[in-house]
Amino acid sequence: MFLETKEELEKFLLQDNIGEQMIIHEKQIGERFPDMKKCIGFPQNNIHHHLDVYRHTALALSFCNKSIDLRLALFFHDIGKPVCFQDELCGVRHFRGHPIVSAQITRKILIELGYDDKYIKKIVMYVKNHDDIVTKRNIGKKIKMMGYKKVGQLLKMQECDARAHHPAKVEKRLNYLSEIKAFYMKLNPDG
Repeated sequence: MFLETKEELEKFLLQDNIGEQMIIHEKQIGERFPDMKKCIGFPQNNIHHHLDVYRHTALALSFCNKSIDLRLALFFHDIGKPVCFQDELCGVRHFRGHPIVSAQITRKILIELGYDDKYIKKIVMYVKNHDDIVTKRNIGKKIKMMGYKKVGQLLKMQECDARAHHPAKVEKRLNYLSEIKAFYMKLNPDG
């Protein structure tokens, strides 16, 4: 079976052309991870997104450096969207609570793959917090809760996710993240 072990999943996710590989292997990925299968072709119907959930995930991964932590978190970050969508009468789709649902699904899959509890908690934390807006006002609290380096990783994850949003919406979000990252760097406890 495709991606049967954590080693196989990591090797797959660390490929140079991961976005392209996600598209090439979408059928096998869907068979291996039933919750991911629900994302394939699942429309987001939202002004912030131009791709279905699966293709958005593939594109977000393509912007990520070769950090297995970030790539694992990005792989699973929106996996809960098909479970918790709400459609307005006008057709606009929302995914309230999807980070929590995605985190629960991620935990279940990582346990099944044999990851240790400490590592699972870290990846689940990234997934659960991927949509949190980090501000100058709350960044101190985030650093206390997660740790300085993990907040930096979360900001990198959010940048990859933002780059995969609708092109008309990307610039504003990236500018905001750039400002927050600059502020974050000034808070470096190591000087």
